[in-house]
Amino acid sequence: MTGGGGRTWPLLRDLEERRRLERDGFVRVPFLGPDGVDRLTRLWAELGAPSVEGIYSNLHDCSPEQSRAVHEVIHDEFRGPVERLFEDARIGGSSFLVKGCGERSASTLHQDWCVVDEDLAGSLSVWVPLVDVDERNGALQVLPGTHRMRRSIRSFDTSSRYLDFDEVGDLAVCVRASAGDAVLYAHDLFHGSRANTTDQIRVAVVAGLVAGATGLCHYRAVGPTEDDFERLDVDWDFFERDIARLAAGGEVDRRGVPCHVDHHLLGVDEILDHARRCRQEAGPSGSGAR
Repeated sequence: MTGGGGRTWPLLRDLEERRRLERDGFVRVPFLGPDGVDRLTRLWAELGAPSVEGIYSNLHDCSPEQSRAVHEVIHDEFRGPVERLFEDARIGGSSFLVKGCGERSASTLHQDWCVVDEDLAGSLSVWVPLVDVDERNGALQVLPGTHRMRRSIRSFDTSSRYLDFDEVGDLAVCVRASAGDAVLYAHDLFHGSRANTTDQIRVAVVAGLVAGATGLCHYRAVGPTEDDFERLDVDWDFFERDIARLAAGGEVDRRGVPCHVDHHLLGVDEILDHARRCRQEAGPSGSGAR
């Protein structure tokens, strides 16, 4: 689809769901059946994480070989539903995203890393809980419409904006979902989740999605200012393999293209003002807790 600013996005087949995704930056849809939920639940059990404190991703805690095996199983389960929902989309970057219990499990509102040139294209996450989720155990919370703000750069080593829930008040929308539902959301939509206040971990799986022909990229800060970057042309494997190498202090053998984005770091008041306008534009029948 061609969304805000003429960007090319993965194209949803259902026109009403497409309209809501374009307007709000997210939509909840039925996705996995009971067999798919069961298979991924068993995969999580086999992964053998002894305990979860805070938020766990196998991309951070497992070897590249283990994460590749996890990706292949998730990809197999996601392929059919993605083909059913979208006219043209490519899956990548899939992993577990598991929330532990207690205050440390909260995730402040943020935008995900850029994986495409967002002047030209948009990218989505497919976030699928394997348990029912609501306000108590870590359902996604979003700021509808914030994917339609001006461009920002988010990556491994660039400054990004984070918002506490007390800063946004009632602007955050809780997206309640059943096990196997998918919350599709734009990577540049502000989203997060409150602490899991139950005594059971919240297991979810997530994958990236781009329109079939869209190239992937990653940005690195190069100076001399915080608005100067180099754009690396990458593939999905980069996010599984090379990010870990960068995190360990290593380098990657990729040539970047210099780019400059003025004032790329969004301001808190700017984000909140935009979110308020989006709520007013949506009116009483607009985005609400689902």
